[in-house]
Amino acid sequence: MTDLGEVNHYLGMRVRRDYTRRVIYLDQESYVNDILERFGMQDCKPVNTPMDQTKLEPYKVENTKTSPNPQEGEYRKIVGSLMYLMICTRPDIAVAVSMLSRFASNPSPVLRYLRGTSDYSLCIGGNNVTLHGYSDADWGNNIID
Repeated sequence: MTDLGEVNHYLGMRVRRDYTRRVIYLDQESYVNDILERFGMQDCKPVNTPMDQTKLEPYKVENTKTSPNPQEGEYRKIVGSLMYLMICTRPDIAVAVSMLSRFASNPSPVLRYLRGTSDYSLCIGGNNVTLHGYSDADWGNNIID
């Protein structure tokens, strides 16, 4: 076994440390740029939100057994790439990617959002956080709600 020093990249994620604040930052900026380039969105105009507030419609495929839709395979590649990004370092796109996977909608808004936020990082650590949990043990008997 060999000591390679501090980790800078791990499984496609860039790892940065701030020892004074006791935090670790994980980001996938290069992966975001690769996704945008692969799907021709590297020069798109960035947006502030990953999803429009409009109603999503299910994707209608016409008789896929006789004539497969070539765009359907490309769509699956986009959604798969976004899912990997969402799971690793970008929980901010989770709802939008969930909607894209349920409804074959236009993925461009999510890609445009990633264009503007490619430098976002997942921050782990820092100040001590106290977790507070509340529950209503008698919720079943409340007939008003």
